[in-house]
Amino acid sequence: MATKVDIVNLALSGLGSKQTIQDIESDQSVEARTARLHYSVALLTCLSYANWSFATTWATSAKLADDPPGDWAYMYAQPANNVKVIEIIDSLNSRRNRPAKFVKANHNGQIVYLTDTEAPVWRYVFKNENPATYTPQFVDALAAQLSSRMAMPLTRKVDLVKSAQDTYARLIEIADAADANDQMTLEEPDFTAPWLEARGYADSSQRFLYTDADGNIQEMVGKL
Repeated sequence: MATKVDIVNLALSGLGSKQTIQDIESDQSVEARTARLHYSVALLTCLSYANWSFATTWATSAKLADDPPGDWAYMYAQPANNVKVIEIIDSLNSRRNRPAKFVKANHNGQIVYLTDTEAPVWRYVFKNENPATYTPQFVDALAAQLSSRMAMPLTRKVDLVKSAQDTYARLIEIADAADANDQMTLEEPDFTAPWLEARGYADSSQRFLYTDADGNIQEMVGKL
């Protein structure tokens, strides 16, 4: 299992550096200080690329008291540690719930979500800061993204910046494909058409895993 220090050292290695760090928080080397500056943004860049299985969770969020703009019925704050919302549904008890419409907006300086669904459940990518839950391919991609951000301040070599960016572009696609393949299960659709219900399709159920907002693997049984 990778650690934050492992990822930083992989990023340094990708730049041809023989320097390593022991603790990203306390190490005062120029490499560690540069990593501290860029790590969080590099992680968010990678997490926003796809609907990663290790960073996807479900939650509700607070309904805001302000009147929603436009003709939307409800306005909600972002879920905790949200990177991007994938979809919303009106409950967690059935895979037959059709995903609801929503839009993301800036309302009086606050990022909000507008929808006509009351008390929705959000499925979203959260800021998973636990490297032990990352796939090996994602670790490689994150290290390359970090390399691309550290290359100029550490080396002043434009060619290394471009090389690291190209490596990241290749590795993040590999990570996305590998993670998507791992999620290839016989899941039921998000909603069931009436003609399928008539054939008894809606009576099936399944068991599946997901990652909660704390980075822990959870199991759910039912018709999510």
